[in-house]
Amino acid sequence: MNRQTIKGERRATNFRACLVAAVAGAGLAAIVATAAQADDLSVPVNSSRPLTLASPAATVFLSNPRVADVNVQSSTLVYILGKNHGQTDLIALDKDGKQILDMAINVTAPENDIVTLTRGTGQYTYNCAPRCEAVAAQGDNVDRFDSLMKQAGALTGAANAMAQQTSPGNAE
Repeated sequence: MNRQTIKGERRATNFRACLVAAVAGAGLAAIVATAAQADDLSVPVNSSRPLTLASPAATVFLSNPRVADVNVQSSTLVYILGKNHGQTDLIALDKDGKQILDMAINVTAPENDIVTLTRGTGQYTYNCAPRCEAVAAQGDNVDRFDSLMKQAGALTGAANAMAQQTSPGNAE
């Protein structure tokens, strides 16, 4: 074999090695990008989860605000509140309008201490931590749900009235 043939073979081998590395690198980049996009966040109803963004966001929004809510604490920290069962998308854009996050938010049933009873066609939900108390939950018997919500509203109103009476600005 002469020198030129050896050089040609080395070039071909180097070219193949570079090609394999480029293809592998592109494949790895695609896998990493897919993994970053595929990460879903699960949030139980009536709970919140913090989410730290990889870079500062100028705009953050949810595709379905009936399922979840977002509370922006800073350009890189948001809290996701689960409101109703379902799925929505969280999208964050930087100051130039470039997408920095597109994530599915799954709002699920509370993880523990919740007991659901079915009586006939009615559903009744209880929070059993440490003892079982009736709670209003999506899908519960309508009359019971309405009654529990009225009670909760009355308690909130009473608490607000007491707070106003005892605040320093209202002292006579």
